[in-house]
Amino acid sequence: MKRRDCLAAALTTLSMALVGHATAQEGSIVRMGGGEDDNDPRFAYATELVKAALALSMPGFTVQVRHGMNQPRSVAALRSRRIDVASLPSLGFDHVRLHQVPLPIRRGLLGVRVLLAREQDVERIAAVKNLTALKKLRLGFGESWSETRQLRDLGFNIVGSADYSSMFELLRAGRVDYLSRSVAEVWAETADKNLASDFVVVPGVAMFYPIDDYLAVSSSNIQMIRTLETGVDQLLRSGEFWRIFNRHYGEILKKTEIEKRKIFNVLGFGVDSRTQLDLFDVLELRPVKGEFRLPDGSNPGLGALMKVGEKA
Repeated sequence: MKRRDCLAAALTTLSMALVGHATAQEGSIVRMGGGEDDNDPRFAYATELVKAALALSMPGFTVQVRHGMNQPRSVAALRSRRIDVASLPSLGFDHVRLHQVPLPIRRGLLGVRVLLAREQDVERIAAVKNLTALKKLRLGFGESWSETRQLRDLGFNIVGSADYSSMFELLRAGRVDYLSRSVAEVWAETADKNLASDFVVVPGVAMFYPIDDYLAVSSSNIQMIRTLETGVDQLLRSGEFWRIFNRHYGEILKKTEIEKRKIFNVLGFGVDSRTQLDLFDVLELRPVKGEFRLPDGSNPGLGALMKVGEKA
């Protein structure tokens, strides 16, 4: 069955089960995991998405973002319920006692990677002909990040950084040849003089592997699961999800001109068995009057997307 038929057939599946379950007291505080440090801009989109979803399903809430949390710390904090929600990738850690809202929030954009290098190295890296040659170069990458071990196993020559900011210092000091940065992240990073404004996005090349972020909640926090999924469902149905997505990523997708780049597909990159790869559709989105939406123009709810994942 085609995706649009699956979506149309299942539009009401989840919302009927969710509506009426999202209850919260006025003035609720929702604690959300943030970046590793104050210079980490990577969670702005997820934070806005959570705020918008909860505004629809939990009036009077306040989101408190807790910084200084890498991925393992966020997982531990979710399990102990020291935080209520976090944005986490779908692989690289134990999912026990965690519930993921079944929507890759960047629709696979996290796995669309461009290369960041010092200006004097750009021409050399742009001339790389294949993934085998690229793997021989030194890649700066977060040591605790979810895909690090798998990329090493696939042959990438990774020099691990202790935290997010120090990764850029590795490149600045010439200890690595390049960084692999998501299209969703790199342009904000190169615009920030405290991070990467002295580096260059290598033209003509990109990588892709299947990874994306999901909103995660402790599986024991039933009220938050229901509240968050109700809000996300409403964001999808109203089209507000795509408006938020476009505000953050519409222009940078155009700026990246991915269709003009040679894409190195990282073959053998494994995913969790529950990963709904059919929803990693960011490269299928079409710009229509500056907005990105599904090719059929639909705004399906979360229940419909869950059904698509089940059939994929």
